[in-house]
Amino acid sequence: MPKFIREIVNHSDETSIIVWKVNVDVQVNDSEIQSWLKRDDKEKSTIISQTHEALKASDENDKKIEDLREKYNRAMSQAERDSIIKQMNDADRDFLANQKLEEANKLYYVEDYQGAIKIYNEAIKLKPNWDLAYNNRGLAYGVSFPFQFERAIQDFNKAIELNTNFATAYHNRGFTYSDLGQYERAIKDFNKAIELNPNNSYSYYNRGKCYQALGDEEKAQADFAKAKELGYNG
Repeated sequence: MPKFIREIVNHSDETSIIVWKVNVDVQVNDSEIQSWLKRDDKEKSTIISQTHEALKASDENDKKIEDLREKYNRAMSQAERDSIIKQMNDADRDFLANQKLEEANKLYYVEDYQGAIKIYNEAIKLKPNWDLAYNNRGLAYGVSFPFQFERAIQDFNKAIELNTNFATAYHNRGFTYSDLGQYERAIKDFNKAIELNPNNSYSYYNRGKCYQALGDEEKAQADFAKAKELGYNG
C-alpha cells in the first residue's frame, strides 16, 4: 500500500505550502524488455551482414558495368548498343540502390530510425521490387518512436509478396503481430519462418512467447527448449 508523507514547505514569510509525497514499490517484469533487446541485437547483426553483402554486390556491379562497356565498344548495330545502354542504366540504378541500402542500414545500426526510413524510401524508389529494402524499412517502422506497427506490417507484407520464401520477413511480421497481441497470426508467421529456416532460434523463442501468452505452457516450454538447443541464450 502506498505510504503518504505530509511535508510543510515555507514559500515566504507569510505563507507555507503543504506538499504530499508518496513512495510506491513497483515490480517490473522485464522479460519483454529483454526480448526487445535480444531482437535488437539480432537485427543489428543482420544489418551488419547485409552491409557486407551490399559491398560485395557493389564490387560485382562495377565488374558488370565494365563488361557492358566492352560489349558496347564491340557492338555492331544500333539496336545492340541501345540494349547495352539499357543494361548499363539498370546496373547503375542497382548500384545506387545498394548504396542507399548500405547508408540506411548504418543509420539503423546507430538507432537513427527516422533517418533510416528516409533513405530506405530512396532505395525503394530506385528499386521498387526489392524485398530486402521493404523488410528493413518495416524493421525501422517497428522500432522507431512512436511505433508504427501497421506500416511495418505493410512493408513485411510487400516483402513477402515479392519473395514468398523470405523467412526473415515472416519472422519480423510475426514479431510485430505479437506486439499487437495478435498471437494466432504471429504463430502462423513463426511457423512459416521455421519451415523456411529451421535453425533460427529466435523464431522458436518468440513463438514460445506467443503460446505462453495464449496459456499453452506445454508448447511454450517445448519452443523455449528448442530455442536454447539452437543457441538462444535470452
